[in-house]
Amino acid sequence: MTVETVRPGRLLAGRYRVEDMLDDTNGVRSWRAVDEVLSRAVFVHTLPTDDERAEALTSAARAASQVADPRFLQVLDVDAEADTVYVVREWIVGQNLKVLLADGPLTADQATALGREVAEALANAHRQGLTHLRLEPSSVVIAPNGTVKIAGLATEVALHGAHEGDPGELEAAGIGRILYAALTGRWPNSDGHGLPVAPRIEGRFASPRQVRPGGPRQLDAIVERTQGYAYFLQEWGKHAWNATERSPIMLGDVDMGSETARAALDGSFFGLRSTG
Repeated sequence: MTVETVRPGRLLAGRYRVEDMLDDTNGVRSWRAVDEVLSRAVFVHTLPTDDERAEALTSAARAASQVADPRFLQVLDVDAEADTVYVVREWIVGQNLKVLLADGPLTADQATALGREVAEALANAHRQGLTHLRLEPSSVVIAPNGTVKIAGLATEVALHGAHEGDPGELEAAGIGRILYAALTGRWPNSDGHGLPVAPRIEGRFASPRQVRPGGPRQLDAIVERTQGYAYFLQEWGKHAWNATERSPIMLGDVDMGSETARAALDGSFFGLRSTG
């Protein structure tokens, strides 16, 4: 496979000047760049053109660009140039959930509002046939004005694969984990994704109220219901698969799963404001 040659200073598509590398993981590089046509910062993913994930990434990015929901980081451009495939997204000033929770968990009201925003955004994406399936603390960014932005719709699973299973159940479990993290500052999975791993009690992850007493019982119930499928995966093994072999991105008319999954995904679980 070709070694990527993108370096600071390279100009992509005659307009995107690469400046600072933000991440380099599993052959995927993330950059801060400047759109010299519109004089604004942009976020750029790059990947060698002969990487087996290149076609899946470009297809996913083009599909994600059609989702008209401002809560997703907007895909501005996607193409290939010489030895490099690139995806350009809007730049957002803010903190992702991993960074934000370093200062402690959110309040119950804040966590409820965050969960609702994520669920409703994903419901909109699902109506257009797209999934995320890789929700992590770094996927959710909160701007200084409180606006919620979600990174990686369709593209993260194209790059890194996903668990096998019903897409609706998997997505609901992801929303539940985001809510759990917001309430506790911990992540209910063996890979903490930058957060401390949630404690276990009798083989299962502790509920939010067991980690942080005093929270609303309703939110415990929401997390428990959305996490049911996730617990099954943890007990019976994690089965990852390569996105180049089977694409989970386009759902079309596929059933989005159980009533629990649908409720979480349309945000109806989060219609409460209680703090006790």
